[in-house]
Amino acid sequence: MRTQAAIFERSHAPLTLDWIDVRSPGPHEVLVEFRATGLCHTDLSVVDGALPWAAPTVLGHEGAGVVLEVGPHVTHVAAGDHVIGHSLPQCGTCPYCLSEKANSCEEMLNGNVFARSGFSRHGEAVGAYMGLGTFSNHAIVHEDQIARIHPDAPLEKVCTIGCALVTGVGSALYSADIEPGSTALVIGLGAIGLSAIQGARLAGATRIIAVDTNDAKEEAARLMGASEFINPRKLGTDLTQHILGITDRGADNVFECVGSVSAQEAAIACTRPGFGVCCLLGIVPSGEALQLEPFALVTGRRLVSNSAGNTKVRRDVPKIVDWYMEGKILLDPLISHILPFAEINTGFDLMRRGQAIRPVFLHG
Repeated sequence: MRTQAAIFERSHAPLTLDWIDVRSPGPHEVLVEFRATGLCHTDLSVVDGALPWAAPTVLGHEGAGVVLEVGPHVTHVAAGDHVIGHSLPQCGTCPYCLSEKANSCEEMLNGNVFARSGFSRHGEAVGAYMGLGTFSNHAIVHEDQIARIHPDAPLEKVCTIGCALVTGVGSALYSADIEPGSTALVIGLGAIGLSAIQGARLAGATRIIAVDTNDAKEEAARLMGASEFINPRKLGTDLTQHILGITDRGADNVFECVGSVSAQEAAIACTRPGFGVCCLLGIVPSGEALQLEPFALVTGRRLVSNSAGNTKVRRDVPKIVDWYMEGKILLDPLISHILPFAEINTGFDLMRRGQAIRPVFLHG
């Protein structure tokens, strides 16, 4: 079949809206009609050259839609199911999938996900970002990368769960070991940072300090559960000294959600020695290196990171959707813009200028 997609052709250039071909699903694949997709900062990093990626590729890894057709051996979903994609597969048989501690499926570690695509154009292969390619009206997705969700969940809202929510909430629940009554510090209030605030709240943190240079983020942060907001540009001292001054030698749990070396170094310094956990979530531009004094860890801090919040697609995505339906988490404050799919490059410009948290595009 033919469908319309937004294609990454080269760095520092707008995506190209074009018609591409989508093949039929293989034995363990499904044909998904995406109804809504979110724009992640990682997509922006690819387009702006901070994260090298092969072209041509259909970007997008945060999508929700409806299954139209399934391969003969698909068991997890059926035609008509509402689904959300996940950038990490869950094959269900490798040591990582069998463990409750990790989500780094062998299909990801072996690089097989990066080769997954059902797209072509004029007979030439077109990649699908992270095996998904949600910047297309239709896509072929392996069944181990999608989860069936509640059919009444609004797809234009829950599409953000596929990356932002699983990364932020999952990091708080599965990587940071937050204890009830603890203090959490979240640096950077994009969609992942705001989601980390919600995860910290769910995990029982009672003091949640939100940090961003944009005062407009304060309202959303407090809605998510933040008890305090700090704009570091308005401090009379640097952020680290301020945090050390208002906490007991630092926060129990720190989440870095900016994607810069300076923010990561500050996050480590703001982490309480002895038993504090610092979770680095931002994607630093390729080629940059973190400068870390070993003594920062010798004193007992733990430094952790993960992919997609250490979540598993079938274990966690339906659960987080249910939490949204039950009112336990919020999505509306994350979604700054809802735009037609044809305006996808406008969404990139908004995010580039710092005027958007999460643009969502409606297909069709």
